[in-house]
Amino acid sequence: MLLTRKRQIEFSLILLILLNWVYVFKYGIRYFEVFEVALVAFFYAGLVVALVARFPKKFKPDQTLENRIFYGLVVLFFAVTIYINVKIDALALQIDRWSAMTEGITAILNGTYPYSALDHLGGRTSNLPTLFLIGLPFYLLGDVGILQSFTFLIFTGIIYKLIKSPAIRIVSLLLLISSFWYLYEIVVKSDLVSNTILVLASLVYLFKILNKEGLKKAILLGVLIAILVFTRLVFALPLGILFALPFAKASLSERFKFLLGFFTAAICLGALVFYTCPSLEVFYAENPFTLQNRQLPLWLSLLLAGLAIYFLSRLETVEQLIRNSFVALALPVVVAFFIIVKDAGFEGAIIDSHFDITYFNLFTPFLVLYLSLQLDARCVDDHAQKNPLQV
Repeated sequence: MLLTRKRQIEFSLILLILLNWVYVFKYGIRYFEVFEVALVAFFYAGLVVALVARFPKKFKPDQTLENRIFYGLVVLFFAVTIYINVKIDALALQIDRWSAMTEGITAILNGTYPYSALDHLGGRTSNLPTLFLIGLPFYLLGDVGILQSFTFLIFTGIIYKLIKSPAIRIVSLLLLISSFWYLYEIVVKSDLVSNTILVLASLVYLFKILNKEGLKKAILLGVLIAILVFTRLVFALPLGILFALPFAKASLSERFKFLLGFFTAAICLGALVFYTCPSLEVFYAENPFTLQNRQLPLWLSLLLAGLAIYFLSRLETVEQLIRNSFVALALPVVVAFFIIVKDAGFEGAIIDSHFDITYFNLFTPFLVLYLSLQLDARCVDDHAQKNPLQV
């Protein structure tokens, strides 16, 4: 371990605060004076530091009370997300992720090419096939934004499963629902954080399967990996970290079955959206890969994927999986951000939107969970020091 647990907590906390400051700066400066924006930013930072440093110490070891608080917060915030989705006029939003998904699903159901469909702002969808399938149930319910409410419950389930300390579960939940980047995603009915949470939950689940069985269910695992990759290509990075060694250690038969499942699923998913494409010319001009590559260059992700090799032999716990996945996803996004900052300046990148800051949300849920796991481990260490005979 290159950093002590304390340093990892401090680094993760600072990064989380900085990412929230980006949102405060970008959207606050439009409506408030600089002094007021700075005041909000520093108040948020102080609140988060106090939450992490002081909040768990205020609780006595009463698991019943803390679990009730946790469940109460989950129910309350879930209700808030539903209320937001019902009350906000989606057509008034200047963010089109929700309508891009909606129009794409509509096109598929009507048998037309989804990547030619225009959303309410005149843009086109960059969603890969799996995201259309994920959004379909919520589309049928009348609002794809409800996907955010569903994935919020999934994230709380991950917290409850992986975090042992009831107090830290509350801290983890509060870190999520107090984050400006997360509240923003809910308000604009975006699917990006939801996509990340679903991949995160799948990684945790698949990690346990691989630890117990390896690639015994090779065909099924290959299908699952294809489904996850066909949400956003960048998620191939954490999936590669998870599966590289098990694949290398598997028998030739298991490798063949895994690849068979992967490519069969990939072909079926590709056919779902591309069979209606009228010509190669239309495909070259209108396809999701070009749109995804615009903000997060594929060459950059592939180049930095080589760094994943460093992590392959260091994956023994869920905590390491979350950390390594966070690093693998953060590197290409952060490097792409600083490339644009170099060309357009910080204000140009943020205020003038030369860089889409929502791409940070490809890794923010990983950051919150990793910070929570570190805080939970610190609680275990503190308990062991106070009560050595109970360990």
